[in-house]
Amino acid sequence: MGTTIAAKQKWIEENYDQIKLSASKDLVKEFKEKCHDAKIPMAQVIKQAMMEFCGLKTPKIKPIPKKPQVDTRQKRRKAIAFALEIIVDARDAEAAYLEAIPENLQNSSRYEDAQTSVAALEEAAQALEGAYS
Repeated sequence: MGTTIAAKQKWIEENYDQIKLSASKDLVKEFKEKCHDAKIPMAQVIKQAMMEFCGLKTPKIKPIPKKPQVDTRQKRRKAIAFALEIIVDARDAEAAYLEAIPENLQNSSRYEDAQTSVAALEEAAQALEGAYS
């Protein structure tokens, strides 16, 4: 069950391209430091700049979330709420992916895996909502 590494690699090769960028060492060093300090992936900043330049709608850059503290009940509840938000976002993204699978592939392992993921994420979301509502 699942997609093989070779199949994933093939899909990436068919749907993505790489761009090589040369810049001064000082600029690269500063860029890396700023991205690290802001906890934002460098690729995300570059992709957003490309999209803005091309006049495309750009998503808001989100920093990489840090692991929340869980030493008090209040902090644990906040951490669970954050985890729930991520699970719901993942469920919604997986559901959108599922809906985008062409009809002729709806008996494929890809489709079944997406259905399983949506169901598992929904179950996890409901369990967390029930425990911490």
